[in-house]
Amino acid sequence: MILSPDSSVQNLAQLPESTTHFCDIPVHKEPALNLEFDGTTVLCRVCGDKASGFHYGVHSCEGCKGFFRRSIQQKIQYRPCTKNQQCSILRINRNRCQYCRLKKCIAVGMSRDAVRFGRVPKREKARILAAMQ
Repeated sequence: MILSPDSSVQNLAQLPESTTHFCDIPVHKEPALNLEFDGTTVLCRVCGDKASGFHYGVHSCEGCKGFFRRSIQQKIQYRPCTKNQQCSILRINRNRCQYCRLKKCIAVGMSRDAVRFGRVPKREKARILAAMQ
């Protein structure tokens, strides 16, 4: 499923100018998901699994954090989606379509530029969780 970084992805669908491109994957910005908070746990904005922290600008799980990091660092270009680029990315199927998973990472706001250094202090984390209720 992975193309080498030197490979080119061809025949991408023509999309409006408002579309953002990353690694030759067209992306439409998605509205904020309602999966961000389930009452006690912050959920991954990409797949809905339990978020382990605030990674690359969004709350995400370890799986999506690592997937996004590898995709960026290795400049991987994934084969275009065979299902019309509309795969649902959930915890149980997040590994099925790498193309759509990276597209969703970008759509929910993951960015290499959004890396923070250090941890969120416990008081600030508690304040954020309280504000989400």
